[in-house]
Amino acid sequence: VDALCIVQDDGDEKHHQISRMDQIYSSAYITLVAAEGECAGSGLSRVSLGSKSEPRTFTADGMTYEIGEYNKDILKRSKWMTRGWTFQELVLSLRSLFFTRTQVFFYC
Repeated sequence: VDALCIVQDDGDEKHHQISRMDQIYSSAYITLVAAEGECAGSGLSRVSLGSKSEPRTFTADGMTYEIGEYNKDILKRSKWMTRGWTFQELVLSLRSLFFTRTQVFFYC
């Protein structure tokens, strides 16, 4: 977000926008998370076709739902989890779409 949405070459404007990141994340319709990127220029991971997982099925209130499983360990080991500013991204975003090498998953 910061590389694309914050003016990088104006110190005052950059400081102002960074101070508003809580509002930006909490007001966003969805936050896209490049969970396995090594740096800001890494982009979004591509999901390998061979990495399909079987969804879990459950029934509640007469409706049947399928939920795909995601590997929490991928996020725990990711570079994304080592960066301090991503805590705001995780906690304040109402909806997030996580891109990893093995899957894309939605969190809300």
